[in-house]
Amino acid sequence: MRRLRGIAGPFASGTGGAWRYKEEERTEASESFSGSYNDEERCVCAGYDNGDVKLYDLRTNQIRWETNVRNGICCLDFDRKDIQMNKLVAATLESQFKLFDMR
Repeated sequence: MRRLRGIAGPFASGTGGAWRYKEEERTEASESFSGSYNDEERCVCAGYDNGDVKLYDLRTNQIRWETNVRNGICCLDFDRKDIQMNKLVAATLESQFKLFDMR
């Protein structure tokens, strides 16, 4: 996933204060699939190296929920695949576990 970040400054001399964009790459560190207890629900949860945790709804193509845990994500997992989303656990680079109530 790529994100563009604006940086103030001229492209070259004489262009004034034009904006230029530096491409910043964000690496996905972990993902988990949930919401597969029936044919209607499909979700993917992704964890990134900057600590972002995002829950994507594949049915509507939108982000359903997101947070930041301030440390890189190593592993994500839901409690069970055959029931509605209940709990999500995220493991970080500094051996921390974050538990989220997804009801």
